[in-house]
Amino acid sequence: MTFPPLKENRRILLTWALAIFCPCSFLAQTPAKRPPPKSAQARQEELAKVQELLSDPDPNARLANMEEIVKSGDATRLQVALRIVFHSDDPNMRALGLRAYIASLHELTFDIELPAQAQRQYDDAQADDDKMNALLKQHPYLAVFAGFGFRISLDFSKYDMTKTTGVITDSRSQTNPGAFAVSGDRVAGTFRLSSIVLGSPPCSFDFKPTADMVLKGSLSCDASGHSIMIPRLSISAPIF
Repeated sequence: MTFPPLKENRRILLTWALAIFCPCSFLAQTPAKRPPPKSAQARQEELAKVQELLSDPDPNARLANMEEIVKSGDATRLQVALRIVFHSDDPNMRALGLRAYIASLHELTFDIELPAQAQRQYDDAQADDDKMNALLKQHPYLAVFAGFGFRISLDFSKYDMTKTTGVITDSRSQTNPGAFAVSGDRVAGTFRLSSIVLGSPPCSFDFKPTADMVLKGSLSCDASGHSIMIPRLSISAPIF
């Protein structure tokens, strides 16, 4: 058996060494470069374009543009868009904004406002256990909503913003789904309240955005089967 000359052996070994350790070999992995951050001017122009996107004369284009803004996950762009549409005189634009808002959040939490007289009675009984017990016995619905912290969360997680109707549930139970509809800039629907005291009474609600960027409406539950009277209650939630 014959072997290559010594110099030839050295040349082969050197070639292998370079192939293994050379940073430019095919084994080396170059990390992907991140796109450069947008300049302040570029970001400003991007946000300014939101007005243009939502002013398209074609309603289908406006819907598509709003969908793109929601899907982008860009919270700032969405806030800019919502401020534009909620301050618009066009009811179709306001409806579009409301649908986009529900689709982006999936869950809305409302503060429950008691009627003025009930609120005074409740506040007055705070420092007196006997008085509070008597009040809750007289108006059991107060005990129910006090247990919720006078707040209620509604789940819209299955909603598709291209539709004017959807499914809704009480977020604490996720059972007994109800339905809601968007008509203009108003949302109205029904669901079943999850309550040990009341069982699962049917409730109806409605709300709409106001100029000061708050959702305001009302909540009413039918607990007549439990001999409990529940007045129509005001509900509200800040949009931002």
